[in-house]
Amino acid sequence: MKWNAEQYETQNAFVFKYGANLLDQVPKTATSVLDVGCGTGDLTDQLRQKGCAVLGIDQSAEMIAEAEKLYPETSFEQQDITTMPIVHTYDVVFSNAVFHWITDQNQLLSQIN
Repeated sequence: MKWNAEQYETQNAFVFKYGANLLDQVPKTATSVLDVGCGTGDLTDQLRQKGCAVLGIDQSAEMIAEAEKLYPETSFEQQDITTMPIVHTYDVVFSNAVFHWITDQNQLLSQIN
């Protein structure tokens, strides 16, 4: 799927606004968070502001470029969670409205286990 990052910020902002309630579910003791399918980075940056060391990943180069432009203090990488080499351990894997887009659910689960 191809996403339009600028359009996402205006026409699909309801997605990350709706997901903001999920931020309260992240344990306060979590220090490292992987945000899978971070889009344009709004929730990723909010996690950083809460004091988490967070990495936002997304398959879309356009989304990552927009996220880096909007939130230069937050870490982002263009990655596919199903093939990404997992070199760090995270306290929390966070995601909002993404897992249903991933067709290989077994591979997804093996990556975040």
